[in-house]
Amino acid sequence: MFKPLVPNESRVIDIGVRSVRYIAHLGDNDRNRLYDYFDRHGVALGLRVDIGTQRLNREGWMEFLNKCKATISTEAGSWYLERDDHTVNAIRAWTYSHFSHRQWVIRNDSPLRRWGHKLPWPVRAVLRTLLSKGLLRHEVTVTEQLPFDLVYERFFRDYARPHFYGKCISSRHFDAIGTQTCQIMFPGRYNDILKADEHYIALQPDFSNIGDVITRFQDTPYRQAMLNRTHGYAMDGHTYHHRIATLYEAVAACHSPR
Repeated sequence: MFKPLVPNESRVIDIGVRSVRYIAHLGDNDRNRLYDYFDRHGVALGLRVDIGTQRLNREGWMEFLNKCKATISTEAGSWYLERDDHTVNAIRAWTYSHFSHRQWVIRNDSPLRRWGHKLPWPVRAVLRTLLSKGLLRHEVTVTEQLPFDLVYERFFRDYARPHFYGKCISSRHFDAIGTQTCQIMFPGRYNDILKADEHYIALQPDFSNIGDVITRFQDTPYRQAMLNRTHGYAMDGHTYHHRIATLYEAVAACHSPR
């Protein structure tokens, strides 16, 4: 589905994003910081930037990526993973107690929410807007507006990160590779598949190398060489076919005679 329909140098948007914002419950604000930085400084950097949260279907997302020379992203997931979600539940309880005396908050596990999920998306979008302000609120609209620093200081500041690595590559990284849309991202493991400055342009989390990042992004031959290299690398070893073949080999090995 995700194919390069428009040559990268002919695309009208320099950097484009369509994504929901991470809520403070994750204890990780990297993605929001990245989006906010380019949203605020894009014009000053000489870029045509289009960052939004509109929901797109698969075809719409593919078409949008084909309008963008680059997209920005981070690894998916969170540094903090728990079997029982005790931190998230504690944040939810604190949020409810903090706001319920001023507003009626519909909880995420309310029967009303399950009923709402059966409604058509346009109706849900209208209800979401109505429940984002006033005396009747939905828990999601409340948590989306919680300041990250407030939640982080209360629940995560003294929480040591687990020894295991909780972040990972996601479908949006492969979507961009498929459409040959350059990726500008914070360095990470990305399941040890994508390598910094080989498959994506690495931007330091403190934005200290932004000048070098923009210079390399605006170097059309450099950008196109990275796109070609990354697309070929993914097609040679990281398609659905390769994943299923690897899974099949693993299952077959478990059942082979010893």
